[in-house]
Amino acid sequence: MKCKDAMLKAKVPTVPGSPGLVKDADEAEKIANEIGYPVMLKSVYGGGGRGIRIVTNDQELRDGFESVTGESIAAVGKSAILVEKFLEKTRHIEYQFARDTHGNTVHIFERECSIQRRNQKLIEQTPSPVVDEETRARVGESVCRAADAVGYTNIGTAEFLRADNGEFYFIDINARLQVEHPITEFVSGLDLVKLQLDIANGEAIPFKQSDLKMNGYAIECRINAEDTFLDFAPSTGPVPDVTIPAGPSVRCDTYLYPGCTVSPFYDSLMAKLVTWGQTFEESRTRMLSALNDFYIQGVETSIPLYKTILASDEYKNGDLSTDFLKRYGMIDRLTEDLKKEKEDKSEAALAAAIIHSEYFKSRAQNSNANNSNWKYKLDWWKMDYKIQDVEKSFDGKIVENLGNNDYVIKINDAEHNLKILTMDSKGIEFILDNTYHKAKYLEQSTNEMNIVIDNVPIILNLHTHFDEVVYKNSGGAGAGNAQLDLKSQIPGKVVSISVAEGDSVKKGDVVCTLESMKMQVAVKSHKDGVVKILKIKETATVAKGDVIAEIE
Repeated sequence: MKCKDAMLKAKVPTVPGSPGLVKDADEAEKIANEIGYPVMLKSVYGGGGRGIRIVTNDQELRDGFESVTGESIAAVGKSAILVEKFLEKTRHIEYQFARDTHGNTVHIFERECSIQRRNQKLIEQTPSPVVDEETRARVGESVCRAADAVGYTNIGTAEFLRADNGEFYFIDINARLQVEHPITEFVSGLDLVKLQLDIANGEAIPFKQSDLKMNGYAIECRINAEDTFLDFAPSTGPVPDVTIPAGPSVRCDTYLYPGCTVSPFYDSLMAKLVTWGQTFEESRTRMLSALNDFYIQGVETSIPLYKTILASDEYKNGDLSTDFLKRYGMIDRLTEDLKKEKEDKSEAALAAAIIHSEYFKSRAQNSNANNSNWKYKLDWWKMDYKIQDVEKSFDGKIVENLGNNDYVIKINDAEHNLKILTMDSKGIEFILDNTYHKAKYLEQSTNEMNIVIDNVPIILNLHTHFDEVVYKNSGGAGAGNAQLDLKSQIPGKVVSISVAEGDSVKKGDVVCTLESMKMQVAVKSHKDGVVKILKIKETATVAKGDVIAEIE
């Protein structure tokens, strides 16, 4: 609050809201009715989007006040909450700045951080498509005034909301480097970590504002271990294999390695993928290529969503906002993109399976292997609504072995030329009709083969027929059969229980709340019914798949 007061004195516009901390939900409700809904409840001990709720009425405010308080206490052991007006269709734009002990203050340009989920940043870029040179200088000067007003020392980040009318409103100052600082390093040419240490050592900033120039465009994608189709619920577990993208102007900061484990006890961020280009389009296409090269086995990730976003016209046109995912239906688009991606890779996957069969036939003398009829099934990520998977059937076989690793294969009624580049029992690199492909064989049973083709997971079935597959919406982090069991789909600690045995519930009602990866996730009933048995207690730890309750 001292920071906000200082901003007002320095004539830096701030978001309308409470003049100080609110002591309870009653006071928060009074202020909300004065400034008008929707409002944002924000813990001053939050960060990274946590401890924030957007509410549209009194009941949501009271529920949200309890949740924000709980998240803040769980994170730092105490809570203090502000109420601020929630601005519709805003952009989140922040400025990097530095101030030393010798009276020198500079801003190091802006970063656009508008693409978010749950008020947490997903994709950042610099420069912002809506900040011209005049705006950059004007807002940058206000950032320097703000830093001077509070006597700030070292590197920091001033965060703003930009309203649809172009006005900037100060939110807060983060007194640290942030996850997205590498994109500023790319376009400024500065080593911000070194600069931070030099300032802390009492050295003066070795350049003036006029010395700084922006060079090119940079984008960062936060690679999170989350299930997009389960409301971004955490995804944890072992990572048997991983491929890290690399190349000119590609940077990946990560802890991942083959055989590591993604733990439920830390943040869901697994990697920061950053690309740079002379133009925005060069940086964007380089990022898409890097995302296609990034493969993480064992946990769900945000990579497919980013590919959908970066390929969208809205992103290419710079039409960004903090509600970007909802405004443009990105989750629905992702569903369609995943279908198309698997359809596009289906023939290559079947070709890899056919050659795999031939490979083992030559060793096991399985005379029927190369005549097997494979049925291809799209088998992907959980959806948050009912959907019938698209199925495509393919018959495939080897027509002729030409020698020298060259084959003619037939898929349905079309013949294709295939050349093996490298192959062993674990995978194959090959050229199919002049297109390069790389496949990994993950698992195989008598009727099923699990293949990753060009980093796209696909399941091939040897059956002539199989039942249609329907994934059912759980509406939250819990899912169960239509009979009794409500199961947790994430590991975590039970922080609260919202029902008792004998209570009536409707599908979508909150049964309990779990904490995982520093996030609180509601487990919701998968059906209408009565809670017959509760199998959890507060503070207990549950694993993915554990039964939460029996609902009849």
